[in-house]
Amino acid sequence: MLSDIKQLIEDENISLALTASGEPTTREFMIAATFVIFSAAKIDDEFSDRELIKIVSLLGGEFGLEDFESGEILETVELLHNASSQLEGYTAQVNGTYSTEQKQKLLSLVWRVILSDHEILPSESKFAINLRTILGLTLEQAAVAQAQAEMDLR
Repeated sequence: MLSDIKQLIEDENISLALTASGEPTTREFMIAATFVIFSAAKIDDEFSDRELIKIVSLLGGEFGLEDFESGEILETVELLHNASSQLEGYTAQVNGTYSTEQKQKLLSLVWRVILSDHEILPSESKFAINLRTILGLTLEQAAVAQAQAEMDLR
């Protein structure tokens, strides 16, 4: 497993900016991926400044967005989340678009947001466990994703 963690960290080519088939990610899909991440941040019914800053940073890094573009996507996602917190439609889009490695990266991004306030609540942990199952990731892949997120904090 340690070699898997090292490989994931060393492989900087894994990006959410392209689909598994190599096509550029559309704005619609950026919204779907952000919805998944945002749902993790809101699972405890709070949305802290640290979580907001972390999500904006992650969107910039993954999709090459400026802060104002990330803000626009977050506003859209918040409206969608408030209207319907149904995660299934967005995770179905993720499953149909991303490779296993990209899904693992998305789970790592979710863990980065969860860890951004330096506290893991049971509801957040349960969300990550359920997301792993929905994304079809193994326990080992999920452990690697979480370890990568934890290393990012250091």
